Amino acid sequence: MKKDIFSLIGVFALLAILIIFGGAISFGLGYLGGVFLKWVCGVPVANGLNMVLGNITQYNFTPNDIPLFSAIMTTIAGFFKSIHTNKNK
Repeated sequence: MKKDIFSLIGVFALLAILIIFGGAISFGLGYLGGVFLKWVCGVPVANGLNMVLGNITQYNFTPNDIPLFSAIMTTIAGFFKSIHTNKNK
């Protein structure tokens, strides 16, 4: 009986930790993805960001800006998820 209660408390604690730290985890994974992107093809990505966002921001992106930009975009995109299900069989 106690084992079931402790496992249930553990599941709720893990769920609470994931909800609380989900944004930080998303930011960290986005940053790591941006570091990899900078390492593989940083200059073309920075030039593409300058071409697309240059008229809007008046900011000149460099390859060193890619990890932070990627992390911010990953975190923001996490708030706009939608789940589509098809119940037709």
